[in-house]
Amino acid sequence: MKLNLGCGRDVREGFVNVDQYPFPGVTVCNMDTDPLPFPDGSVESVLASHFLEHVLHFDRVMREIHRVLAPDGCLEVHVPYGLFGLENPYHRRAFTRRAVRQILSADNPDGVKTLEINERWKLIAYHVRHRIVPWLHKPKVGFDPWPWVYSAELTFVLGKVA
Repeated sequence: MKLNLGCGRDVREGFVNVDQYPFPGVTVCNMDTDPLPFPDGSVESVLASHFLEHVLHFDRVMREIHRVLAPDGCLEVHVPYGLFGLENPYHRRAFTRRAVRQILSADNPDGVKTLEINERWKLIAYHVRHRIVPWLHKPKVGFDPWPWVYSAELTFVLGKVA
C-alpha cells in the first residue's frame, strides 16, 4: 500500500489518499489529532507533498508515519525550502538542510535536540530546486516591473531504519 498524505484535491491513482478534508476519493484523518487508520508496518511508501509544513504536532506526525511504514519503507517529502516558505500564514515551519539533519537523528551534528522523534531514519535522497514563477496572486496595479517571484522546493526521501 502507498499513502498520499495531505493530498487535498490531488487524488492519485494507486495510492490511498489521506487528508483532513472530505474530498471525493479521500480517507479522512486529521493527523494532528488522530492516528493513521492503518496497521503497523503495512505501508510500503508515503508521499507527503506540501503537507509537513502545515502540521502542528510535527514529531507526532513523524512517529505515525514511522509506525505505519514497513521495515524497508520510505517517506518522500516535498516542502518549501528556506524561510520564504513562512510567508504563507498557514505554514508552521521552515525546512532547510539543518532541519533535515535534526529529523535524521536526535544526536545531530549541530548538537541541537529540538525534536522528540525517537525513531531512526536514513537519508536516501536530497534535492533543492530553485525557480522563478509568475506571481499569479499579485494585484495588477499600473505597470509592474517584476511580475515574478522566487521559489525553492526541498525534496528529500527518508528510509525507515527498523
